[in-house]
Amino acid sequence: MNKSYLFLLLLGGVMLLSACAEHNMELEIHNDDSGEFTMDVEVDLSDVPFGKSQIRQQLVNGQEELQKEGFQTTLEDEEDRLYMEASRSFDSLTEADTNELLNEGTDSILLEEVSETKRVLDVPFEGEGDEMAGSMIESTLTVNFPTTPEEHNAHKADGSELTWYIDLAEGTDVYAEYEVQQGSTVGIIVVTGLVVILAGVAAYFVFRRKRNVTKTPDSPSGE
Repeated sequence: MNKSYLFLLLLGGVMLLSACAEHNMELEIHNDDSGEFTMDVEVDLSDVPFGKSQIRQQLVNGQEELQKEGFQTTLEDEEDRLYMEASRSFDSLTEADTNELLNEGTDSILLEEVSETKRVLDVPFEGEGDEMAGSMIESTLTVNFPTTPEEHNAHKADGSELTWYIDLAEGTDVYAEYEVQQGSTVGIIVVTGLVVILAGVAAYFVFRRKRNVTKTPDSPSGE
């Protein structure tokens, strides 16, 4: 998708009409490299002197384009507020091009499989060079990783959740490295846990049986 179509909408007609907007992106990455991407835009029309219908039409057009790209979308149209949300699931983010999702002008993939256990998220957001438009749009990218990243350049970190504040004028580079858990390792841990539990249960019943035998009185001799 060409630079998150919402970017184009906002940097195009919306900002020329002096509307303020918030643009948020969220990416959920799972241990098997699958994931879900959600983005939303909220436009405040209360201070727009004219052209509200044009902005509405732009968002409707944007919604149609996103649906063609495979996104599920919702659009809320109120008197002084417009809100649109779009989401899409990916079977493998290591096979998803950034062109599909976040940024145009780059051939790099969204998530790189460096090794069997190491992954690198590297997304360069290109700036538009428009300081005024950039100052009127608050844009963020929040990524939830399956494990806590070892290295990153995020502006905010909360465990395995990282947030970047995207500078639409100058551009922002998003980078993070993290480890994935191997299914075999997880399986070994689970199996080991089950063995320990079963061994404990067996030991408990053996102990009870021995205790009951000890307490059983001797049978009378009959003499």
